[in-house]
Amino acid sequence: MSVGNGYHGVHTGVVCVSGRVTRDELTTEVHGAYAGPRPGTGPGVENRGGH
Repeated sequence: MSVGNGYHGVHTGVVCVSGRVTRDELTTEVHGAYAGPRPGTGPGVENRGGH
C-alpha cells in the first residue's frame, strides 16, 4: 500500500515490510506489526499519532 511521498508498506501475515521508492532511492525494512496502525493503512505502518 502507498503511504505517501514514495513510502510503501505491506503486512505479509508474519512480518511487515516497509520502504521508500523514488527515482534515486530504494530502501526496505523488515519488522514486526505495529499494535496501533494508522486507520486504513494496516499493521505494517507505524502509527504517527499519540496513544
